Amino acid sequence: MIQQQIAPTKTWSVQRARTPRLHRAYALWGCYGIVAAGMAGYAILVSLHGGRAWSPVVPWGIDVLEAAVAVACLSGYEVSPSPRIVRLIGPALLCWAAGDVATTLLQQRLLVFSPLIAAALHLAFFPLVIAGLIIFRWTDLRASRWSQWIDRGTAALGAAAVCSVVAYQASAPVDAGGSLYLLSLVTLAAVLAACFATTSEETHVGSCVLGAGMAVVLAACLLHIVEGTWGDSGVARAVQATLVPLGLLLASVAVWVGNGRIRSPSREHRARLLLPNLAAAAALTVEFVDSIGFIDRVALLLAALTLLAAGIRSFVLLQESQAISEFRHEQAATDELTGVWNRRHIFRLLDSYFAKRAGGFSDAPLAFLFVDLNRFKEINDSFGHATGDQLIKALAARLAGSLRDSDVLGRLGGDEFGVILSNSDLEGATTVALRLSACLDHPFQLNHVSPTIGASIGIAVAPNDAQTSEDLVRCADVAMYRAKTENRRVASYEEAIDLGRDQMQLLQELRTAIEEDELVLYYQPQLDLRKGTLAGLEALLRWQHPRLGLLAPINFLRVAEEAGDIDGLTRWVVNRAASQCALWRARGLELTVSVNVSPSSLRSPNLVAMVTEALDRHGLPASSLVVEITENWVMSEIEAARASMQSLAALGVGVSIDDFGAGATSLAYLRNLPVKELKLDRAFVVGLSSSEGNDRHLLRSTIDLGHSLGLRIVAEGVEDAATLDLLSRLGCDLAQGYHISKPKPPNELAFKAKQRRTIAA
Repeated sequence: MIQQQIAPTKTWSVQRARTPRLHRAYALWGCYGIVAAGMAGYAILVSLHGGRAWSPVVPWGIDVLEAAVAVACLSGYEVSPSPRIVRLIGPALLCWAAGDVATTLLQQRLLVFSPLIAAALHLAFFPLVIAGLIIFRWTDLRASRWSQWIDRGTAALGAAAVCSVVAYQASAPVDAGGSLYLLSLVTLAAVLAACFATTSEETHVGSCVLGAGMAVVLAACLLHIVEGTWGDSGVARAVQATLVPLGLLLASVAVWVGNGRIRSPSREHRARLLLPNLAAAAALTVEFVDSIGFIDRVALLLAALTLLAAGIRSFVLLQESQAISEFRHEQAATDELTGVWNRRHIFRLLDSYFAKRAGGFSDAPLAFLFVDLNRFKEINDSFGHATGDQLIKALAARLAGSLRDSDVLGRLGGDEFGVILSNSDLEGATTVALRLSACLDHPFQLNHVSPTIGASIGIAVAPNDAQTSEDLVRCADVAMYRAKTENRRVASYEEAIDLGRDQMQLLQELRTAIEEDELVLYYQPQLDLRKGTLAGLEALLRWQHPRLGLLAPINFLRVAEEAGDIDGLTRWVVNRAASQCALWRARGLELTVSVNVSPSSLRSPNLVAMVTEALDRHGLPASSLVVEITENWVMSEIEAARASMQSLAALGVGVSIDDFGAGATSLAYLRNLPVKELKLDRAFVVGLSSSEGNDRHLLRSTIDLGHSLGLRIVAEGVEDAATLDLLSRLGCDLAQGYHISKPKPPNELAFKAKQRRTIAA
C-alpha cells in the first residue's frame, strides 16, 4: 500500500522536473530556427546588393543575429549535454559578436574609441574556440597512438603552411595586433587539421559540427584578407559576409546536438597513406612558389617542417606496414588454438624442401613425424570441449619443449600434429619420436582433472619414402595407423605394407579375393589355465595375395573401411569362422571361436543379421562364437558400442573387450555393458616374468576386479613358460601366445580330442 502511494508521486516529480527542460529545448531550437531564417534572408539580400549594405540598419541586423546565437549557446547551461564546452564556446561567440558591434559603431561613427578594442574582442574568440574544439575531440586525441600523432602533426604543419601563404602574402604590412590575428588564423587551421586528421570508428557529432563551423569561419576570414588586399570583388564580399554568421551558428548549435556518435567508414589505412603525400605536396607547392616569387619566412619554415614530418611519417608507415604484413603472415601460418604452425605452413615448408631438391640445391634427408593422440576423443567427450582445448594447448607446449630449435612442430587438425625434422634419417627420427612419446607419459595438470594421454607416431623419410609433400604426409599417416593398430608407440613407413598407393586396384583385388577364396583364417589357440585344456581359438584374418604374398589385416582393412566395403569382408570372416568351428565340433571338440570385428562393422545395421545367418547355416549355438571389440572404440563411441553389444548379447553371442588396458577404460564402465570377457593388452603380459612387484600387483588387481564383475580374463602375448606359470598363479583364466602356439591355418593344428590340448604340428 505504501509503495502504491509513493510510486505515482515519484513519477510525477520526475516528470515535473523534465517538463521545463523539454520546454526550454523547444524554445531553444525555435530560436535557432528564427536565427537561421534571418541569416538566410541576410545572405540573400547581401548577395543581391553585391556584398554591400544598402542601409545602415543591415550591419546591426547581423550583429543582433550573432548576439542571439551567443545568447542561445549560453542559455540553459545547467541542462546542456556539454556544459564544459558551453563555458568556452558561449563566451567565444559573445566576444565575436561584441567585436562586430564595436566595428559597426566605429564604421558608423556612433562612438569614438580605439580600434584595438574590437580587435581584442575578435582575438579573444580564437583561443576559446580552439580550447573547446580540443576538449570536444579529447577522447579521440587521448586514444591516439604515437604514429597517429605524427599524422596529426604532419596535417597541422601542412595546413598551417598553406594558411600562412594566404594570410601573410595577401595581407599588407600589419602591426602587432594584425600579426596576432594572422597567427590566430594559422593556429586555428593547424588545430583543425590535427583534430580531424585521423578519426576513430565512432566520432562525436558535436565535434564535427563545431569543426565545420570553425572551418567556415576560417575560410571567411582568409577570404576577407584576400578580398581586401587583391581587389574589391562583390561576389567575394557577399560570400565572406554570409560565411561568418553561418560558422558562428554552427558553433552554437554544436554544443546542443547531444552526445551522439556517428560511425566513420573504416578507411583509416588509405587515409594514412594519403595524408603524408598531401601534406608533402602542399609543402612542395609552397617551396615552388617561393622559387618564382617571395614567400614569407614563416610559410617557408612551416613547409620545411611539413616535409620533414611527412618523411618521418612515411618511414613509420613503411615500418608499420612491414610489421602488419609479418603479423598477418604469421597469423595465416599459425594455429589459432596452440600457437604452433598450422597445416598450411607445414605443407609450405615441405613444398619448399622438395622444390630445392628438384632444383639440385639440397640433397639432405628430411623426416616427417605424424603424431596422433590416443584417447583424446574420450577425454574431450567426458570433460567437455574447453578441457579438450586446454589439453591440446598443454600437449603442444610439451611437444615443442621436447624438440630442437631446428625442428618444426605443426598442428594438422583436431588431435593430429606433424613434426618436420631437417637433415634427419630414420634412426634420428625414431629417437626423436620415442622422446616425444615419453614426454607424454606424465599426467597433464588441467582444471579439476589430470589425464594421461598417449600418442601413436608414424615416421616417413624423404626422399626414400616419398617425392612430394602430400605423399610424405600420407606415408607417415600409414605408418601411424600401423603403430596404432599394433599398439606400438612408433612405427616407420614400409613400402611393402603400403597398399594404399593404388587403393582402387587394391580394393578391386580384395573383392576378387573374397569371391575366389584367396582370404584365409589363421587360428591361435587359447589355453584354459585352470584345467590345462584347450578352451577356444582366435580367428585371425590373412590375405594370400598373388603378388604380395601373405598380408595381415593392417595392410588392407583400412582400404575396405574407407571404401565402405567392410560388410562383405565381415560376412566372409564370420561365415568362415563359423564353418570351421562347426567342423571341429563335429569331431567332438566343444570349442569357441573368437573373431575381431572392426568399428565400421559394429556400426553397420547388418551385423546381427550376418551373425545370425552364419550360425543358422552351420547349425551352431550362439555361445560358440565370441565377438572381440577393441577397448578404444568402446570408449570413444560408448553409446554405439552399447547398442551393438546388446544386440549381440541378445543372440547369446559372447562379447569380449580386446586390448584392455591400452586405453583409459575403468572397470566401472563395464558394469553397464553386456561384456563376457576381457582380453588384457600385451603390455600387461610382455616381460611380466622379469617385471617389478608393482606390475604384478596391478595385474592381480585387474584380474580380481574382472572376476568380481563376472568376467573371464584372457592374457595374450605369452612368450615363455615362466609368464604362463605366473599368469596361472595370479588367477588368469585363459592365455594365448607364441609359447602355446603361433597362429596357424586349421589344417596345421592337431588336437587330442579327449584332453583337448593343442599339439604343434
